[in-house]
Amino acid sequence: MAHLCLSNSEMIIAEKLSGSELDTLLDTPSALLYPSLGWLPDNIDLDIDSFISDSDSNQQPVITQLIVIDATWKKSKKILHLNPQLQTLPRVNLSGGLKSNYTIRKTSISNGLSTIESIVQAMQLLEQKTDFQRLLKPFERMIALQKLSYLN
Repeated sequence: MAHLCLSNSEMIIAEKLSGSELDTLLDTPSALLYPSLGWLPDNIDLDIDSFISDSDSNQQPVITQLIVIDATWKKSKKILHLNPQLQTLPRVNLSGGLKSNYTIRKTSISNGLSTIESIVQAMQLLEQKTDFQRLLKPFERMIALQKLSYLN
C-alpha cells in the first residue's frame, strides 16, 4: 500500500540481497524503521530530531532514505540476520502511546503498529509539512472489509 501511495518509493522483494545490491541501496544516508527489541545493538537508535534539519537553515537532513521491512516479526528478524548491513543502520524507533487500528491481527510488541501505520508515523515526523494520513485510507478500508467478512 505504501509503495502505491508514495511516488518516491521503491519496493524490493527479496529475503537476502547481494553485497552489491545492498551497497547500491545504501549509497544514500539511510535509516531503518524498526523497533528496539533487545537483540539489535542499542547504540544506534537516533532521536527523530537528528534525522531532520532545521527548515530555516541550509543544513541537509542526516537521513534521506527510510528502509522498511514489511514482513511478519519472525520473517523480518530473518531478513535482518541475512543482511547484517541493515543492522548497522541508525534506527527510527517509534515510541509513545501508539495503538494500531489493525484489530484483525495482534502483536505481542507493546505499541506495535502495522507496517503502513509505522510508515505514516515515521514520515509524519520526518516530513512534518506533509500530511501522510491519506496513506491510511486504503488500509482502513481493508480493515472494514475484513471485519465484514469475519462477521459473516
